[in-house]
Amino acid sequence: MIGMRMGAASHLFQAPEAVDLRLKDGKLVLGLAAVLPQAGMDFCGRQRRQPRTDLGAIDYGAGPCDVAAWQERLIKSPWRR
Repeated sequence: MIGMRMGAASHLFQAPEAVDLRLKDGKLVLGLAAVLPQAGMDFCGRQRRQPRTDLGAIDYGAGPCDVAAWQERLIKSPWRR
């Protein structure tokens, strides 16, 4: 949520402060973006749906994503400073 204030994020997501990025209302992001060649996979490591995908890092239409598990992997990553 780089560049997004927590207040703005809380309008879109269930509990962004707890890394619960399930959408409150998907009509603001679902199926509104074209798939770009340089962003063929979403944050969860899934192939983005063609020809339209969701705005943002997560392709919600591809099913649930365990964001908390990804956060754990990032915290334990050897390249993290």
